[in-house]
Amino acid sequence: MDHLNLPEVFNGSRLQRKQYKDSFEKQLIKLSRRRNELWDEIRNLPLIELKQPYQRGYKRYFVLKNDIAYGNKEHFYQNILDKINTIQYHPDEKFQTKKRRKRKRVYVDKPQFLKNLTEYDWSKNPKMILTDQERACFELKDVYYHQFKRIQKEYVFSQPWRFRLTVEPNMITHIRQIDNELEKELKYINNYIETRNLNGKLDNMFGRKNTYKAYSGIWDLPPRVKREHFKDKAKSQSE
Repeated sequence: MDHLNLPEVFNGSRLQRKQYKDSFEKQLIKLSRRRNELWDEIRNLPLIELKQPYQRGYKRYFVLKNDIAYGNKEHFYQNILDKINTIQYHPDEKFQTKKRRKRKRVYVDKPQFLKNLTEYDWSKNPKMILTDQERACFELKDVYYHQFKRIQKEYVFSQPWRFRLTVEPNMITHIRQIDNELEKELKYINNYIETRNLNGKLDNMFGRKNTYKAYSGIWDLPPRVKREHFKDKAKSQSE
């Protein structure tokens, strides 16, 4: 793991501290890139079929109602459902969760809704191609998200009554192959970042969209050096 070449503490002049910070940020970005590569490699490991499948809880999803499933537009609504269906998993088949009401904890049914389409899904997502007839079944509405405390415009399916929820056992038939070397290296990198509380620094460097153009393969510089470069470039162009 030669990519973990980050010193712990450094004391020196102002220029030396600046150079150390720039080098530290570069090494931290390389570390983050390596972690993403390990995640992809582990995710792409082949699946192994189990000789004896086992059950892990239950899963719930939407299906066509009986009158729709045996109607003339079965394939039409099934194509729509394949694009907006959602799946939930739960330890038991009741799909209930605890909620406090009048100082008591009671069990209430866990809600489940169809997927709403964002502007990207509606116009740009290559995996979400809708025909004109399918688009006519959606309405543009303002959807409020409590966790984000904001309103977002989304395309909502206007005929949810055509579907119903069904519950079935969640059977595990395959497991992913385990690579001990990849797991060991990923654990080492995660421990290094988490024990030194570097996740916050990575978030600040990458930003909300997780894109950090200053650390692209073309130009590997920290943000402060990048700003100084742009200032010098603008000054030379004005002269």
